[in-house]
Amino acid sequence: MTHRTITVLRSASYRAMPWRNGGGTTHEIAVFPSEGAPQWRLSVATIETGGPFSDFTGYDRTIVPLEGRGVTLELSNGERAVLDRPFRPFPFPGELTVECQLIDGPVRDFNVMTRRSDCTHAVVELSIGRRPLELSGAAARFVFVFEGNLVVEAAPPNVREYLSAGDTLRLEDGETLRLHARKRSARIALVRIEARLP
Repeated sequence: MTHRTITVLRSASYRAMPWRNGGGTTHEIAVFPSEGAPQWRLSVATIETGGPFSDFTGYDRTIVPLEGRGVTLELSNGERAVLDRPFRPFPFPGELTVECQLIDGPVRDFNVMTRRSDCTHAVVELSIGRRPLELSGAAARFVFVFEGNLVVEAAPPNVREYLSAGDTLRLEDGETLRLHARKRSARIALVRIEARLP
C-alpha cells in the first residue's frame, strides 16, 4: 500500500518579514522558487499604517481582507476600492500605483501574486459544511482557511489532518482529497495557480 501524506502549512511556521518602510509585516506562506524573483507567492500581511503599496510590475495580485475594519485603495487607473468586508478577493495588476488608507486601525490580509509571464492565478472564497468536498490538485493548488476548522482526508489509506483558521493546505498534481468543516461550517479560499503555456 502506498504511503499517503497530507501537506499542511501551519500558520505558526510562516516566515515573518518586516516591511522596509516599517508600515507592516508579511508572513510568507509559500513561494516558488525559494531564491530570486518569485514566479508565485502566498502570504499574510499585517498593515499597521497607511501608505503606498510596493511596486510589483509584471505581477498580478489578489488581496483578501481577513481581520480589522478594512482599507481604502486608490489605484492609479482611477479605481477606488473599499475593502471593508472580510474574505472578498480583490485582484489588481502589480504595476499600478496603489495608495492604501486604513479605515480604522490595523488590518490583516491574505495575498497571492503571480508573475504574469510565467503563470496565472485565481482566488475563490467558499463556505464549506459537513458534507465532504472532493478537491483535486488540478482544481486548486492551495486551500487557505479563513474561518473555522477544516478536516482533510485522503483514502486509502485513511489519513486525516485538521486545519485551523490561518493554516494552509497544499495539493499536488494527481492528488485528490476530501474536505469538510469540523463543526457546522468553515470559510476557505481555493487558490488556483496555472503555468502559462510556452
